[in-house]
Amino acid sequence: MIEIMRSKRTSEEQRVLDRIKTPLNRLGILKYEIDETVTDAPDIVLKTEFMKIGLEVTQLNYEDFCKWSKYIPGKEYERGAKVTMNLEKLLANVAKKKWINYEKYKINFNLDECWLVLHNDLFEMEEGVNADRISVKWFEVFSRLTLQDLKCPYDRVWFNPSHVDRWYQMFNKKHYIKRSKSVLDWPVIVFKERSFIMKRGENIIDLSHISSDNSFN
Repeated sequence: MIEIMRSKRTSEEQRVLDRIKTPLNRLGILKYEIDETVTDAPDIVLKTEFMKIGLEVTQLNYEDFCKWSKYIPGKEYERGAKVTMNLEKLLANVAKKKWINYEKYKINFNLDECWLVLHNDLFEMEEGVNADRISVKWFEVFSRLTLQDLKCPYDRVWFNPSHVDRWYQMFNKKHYIKRSKSVLDWPVIVFKERSFIMKRGENIIDLSHISSDNSFN
């Protein structure tokens, strides 16, 4: 079977590429070049002074775990969904699709490291002031523990929310951490979908979301 590679990047991949300077700078990588000939498998290849890095970009899919409420006409929020932020299930789905590609990417492009970049438009972390959201420390610790349990082959795994330029490191293969506790109750995020009518008569969909019921042990 012949694999057909995409000749163009997706909008999500381009957004990651536009923002990639932030995590690279955090690691002390200030200069890099983009290999524009590579747009698929992996999605991005970067050349730095000391190494060649591949980036595979994929969604941290939560849609399979949405429990939508019934549509209620005339209400401000027409429907909502509770999404259980069960990292074991969410990341297990990623593992099924992406773990098998790691060695192929490294060999085909002679990469020193290959990173996985996950994204979605729902998960927001607490950034010091909003106590209603999942804490950064909680997310990074349990992401790393889960990816260790799943034997993640990627050298680093990052999470970048679609709507903000924030980066959370979920995994670093060189850094092992010992599990001291487990999650008994995964946090629940309430996702609310709202629609309203503009004066011109256009239907505009406004997607807003909040976190709640952030209970875990």
